[in-house]
Amino acid sequence: MNREDDFEMRLAEWLEDGPLGAPDRAVAAAIEHARTHPRRRFLRSVAWRSAMDSMHLAPVTPRHSNNAGRAFAVGLAAVVVVAVGVVSGAILLGSGGREPAPGGVVVPAATWTAAPTPVPTPSPVVVTGSNTVDVTEPGTDTTVGGVEQIRGMVLGGPTRNSDPRVSGPATVHVNIDIRPDQSADLWGTATIEGPDGTWTGPFAGFVEAGYTTHRMAAVMRGTGSYEGLQYRYTQTGTDGTNFTSTGVIEAAAASPAGEQPASIATVTGTETCDSGSLQPGGSETTVDGVTQTRLVESSCTEYVADPRLTGDSTRTVNGDTQPDGVGTWWGTSEMTNAGGSWTGVWSATSDATGRWTITWVNVGSGAYSGLQFRATVTGSGASNRVTGTVGPIS
Repeated sequence: MNREDDFEMRLAEWLEDGPLGAPDRAVAAAIEHARTHPRRRFLRSVAWRSAMDSMHLAPVTPRHSNNAGRAFAVGLAAVVVVAVGVVSGAILLGSGGREPAPGGVVVPAATWTAAPTPVPTPSPVVVTGSNTVDVTEPGTDTTVGGVEQIRGMVLGGPTRNSDPRVSGPATVHVNIDIRPDQSADLWGTATIEGPDGTWTGPFAGFVEAGYTTHRMAAVMRGTGSYEGLQYRYTQTGTDGTNFTSTGVIEAAAASPAGEQPASIATVTGTETCDSGSLQPGGSETTVDGVTQTRLVESSCTEYVADPRLTGDSTRTVNGDTQPDGVGTWWGTSEMTNAGGSWTGVWSATSDATGRWTITWVNVGSGAYSGLQFRATVTGSGASNRVTGTVGPIS
């Protein structure tokens, strides 16, 4: 047996054992195509005769006579295979390489798109620290209506925090209105140059009468490696130079879509607060007749005509109450609603009858970014009247 005989025998055996027809869907599609696209009989017969005339199906006589029928089957099957292959190939090529569905409808090739990898939201990190600032540029100083107005003062110095991301040189641009009793309003912008990026944002606060305790709140947004984060903190100092701070680094709230209103709006409303509860590390002790309250958290609800300032808030409360019932109080606050959050500082006095007068300053984030809310709150402490302004920090 030579190579040609061996090949023919193997091919014949394969055709006997192998597939006897084209896939049902391909055949059905070919039949449907032929049914819906008729040709004139003359053209079909001519084409068929021409094809047959060009083929020479001479029977092959192998060395072993009992394979004669098989050899003829090989030749005929080869023609069938070629014909089926041409039909199937035409169908597949016509459908762009996609297999047609039953009924001849081409099913688009499925595409797979990898789901985006979710970006984890960083967990908030509590930060404590201190900073020292000195005047590097005095700015301007004028007096209008008995109020000393300082504009464009620049302060600078080191910031030392428990998280190194918000530690480094700080630059503060501050404006101050000092009233005759030496109480004052503060506002401006601050920048901290961290090791791998920068933090910049507005702050607002006040100075208690006698130009003593300074209280401020700030919201800074990160750049560089800190992109997508914000640092919210409150700060307290007694001499205008040395400050301590407590805050949190967290995912940045969404910024407002457009420009904030440039005008300052007057707002009024009411609030109700519970009596609060001691927090971990808190205490209430009496020293030399003075009751010292530390780290009480009170929950309040604000009802203000401006919806930006309406919502639930929490306040940390610290206070010293004298034997005659007169008290001095201070702390921080947080208020959140659908649009964003307000981070605030406050201080208060209470008289012997239990009437409170509170100075409250807040800095906004989220949709309220770049805004400050300043208010005077008066009442029993449990039920109070709120009067204030909301506007840009500039």
